[in-house]
Amino acid sequence: MKYFLIGIFVTFLSACSNSVDFSRPANERIVLGQTKLSDMAGLIYHEPISTSTQYINGKQIFVLEYAHVGPNNESDSKAPGVIPIRSLHVYLYNDIVVGTSFFSSFEKDSTKFNPEQAKKIEIDISTQEDVIRLFGAPNLQYLEEMGINGQKVIGYRYKTTHFRAAGGNGYTENLKLTFLVNRNKTVTRIKLNVRKM
Repeated sequence: MKYFLIGIFVTFLSACSNSVDFSRPANERIVLGQTKLSDMAGLIYHEPISTSTQYINGKQIFVLEYAHVGPNNESDSKAPGVIPIRSLHVYLYNDIVVGTSFFSSFEKDSTKFNPEQAKKIEIDISTQEDVIRLFGAPNLQYLEEMGINGQKVIGYRYKTTHFRAAGGNGYTENLKLTFLVNRNKTVTRIKLNVRKM
């Protein structure tokens, strides 16, 4: 399984190596529920590295993926062997954006966060505003079409890759923290995934 996952990531890096760098549009430029597929060319001036279709909550969701891999000296940690990645997924339903997911381990726009802070958020008490006050503007947002039980999702993602010297195994660090938010903007669920593979 480990070698299978490594193979997937090598394929991802190969695709990114041919990509052109891009800047993440400001949150207010991609408006969930309003921005259209035809608007994306004016927000990111490059073609996505891939497109795909997923079925989420019984709905056919069209996905655009933009990604870029850079040199070690542009990483947020500057540690030897770290390969910075910038990635944006845009999810569309009936040609309307219903979700976005962004992460970066580049120094200039790193999305690294402290998952321990999630302990300060209380289910059925804390609000969406409390989450944003603690973590900043979310870099992952899904409308109800991609949420659970008619609730939307906000969250935070971070991913980077560490390569080691010949003979050693590298690994990918992946953090994902999501909050399910109801129509009253109250947090009803918290989910944290921390993986190194």
